Amino acid sequence: LAEAAQRTPLLDVFISPATLDAGVTLARQWETDLRGRPPLPTLTDARRSVTEWQAHVQTLQRRLTGLGVGLGLLVTLLCAWFAAGQAALIRLAAEAGPGQSH
Repeated sequence: LAEAAQRTPLLDVFISPATLDAGVTLARQWETDLRGRPPLPTLTDARRSVTEWQAHVQTLQRRLTGLGVGLGLLVTLLCAWFAAGQAALIRLAAEAGPGQSH
């Protein structure tokens, strides 16, 4: 079709020869790409594989997010426990007074 358009003399008036040449080149490239593409069952298999991997990655993301939140909560609780212990030691030391031992 692009080659027939290139041979039509009336089109030269409306479309420059360089644009027609570019269109013919593009049409040839599309034809080459379409002939060289994998068959549709291969594309379907590839799409299914990608979808399975996306589901797998999303599952791992949810698990890692939950693990991260749980680990953060555990560290926060341990820090609060440590801080409460330190506060209790400071209070005991203050009650005992300077130079006294318990």
